[in-house]
Amino acid sequence: MEVDPIRVNEPTDNVAIRNGLIKALEGSQRIVPHPSQDQWTGFFKPFHDAAGVRSFKAFMKNARCIYIDAADDHIRLTPLRNLGARGGFEEMADAAISMSPGDMDGAAFAIQKLLTENCS
Repeated sequence: MEVDPIRVNEPTDNVAIRNGLIKALEGSQRIVPHPSQDQWTGFFKPFHDAAGVRSFKAFMKNARCIYIDAADDHIRLTPLRNLGARGGFEEMADAAISMSPGDMDGAAFAIQKLLTENCS
């Protein structure tokens, strides 16, 4: 999936989260080829820029991540635990939330809840 990062200044910004979710789900409909080895240089820079940091280690220091699985009959939001720059993220399946696929406001609220309760 190829989607530009969106900076949400506060985890309570429901409109920004909802709009980012919609844009990401729309972008997930396109098939994007896997980057070749020579395309990886600078690949993560837009994320550094959005977070206002200069390195991956600095990015990961406060990074929060939620895996989004969208299907015809559900949206499933699963928070991931930050294990740092070397460890990446670990799924927290017991904290996942599922909902109707058309409920973008509910999904945005659930993302806010997951970010504040599980991914801090």
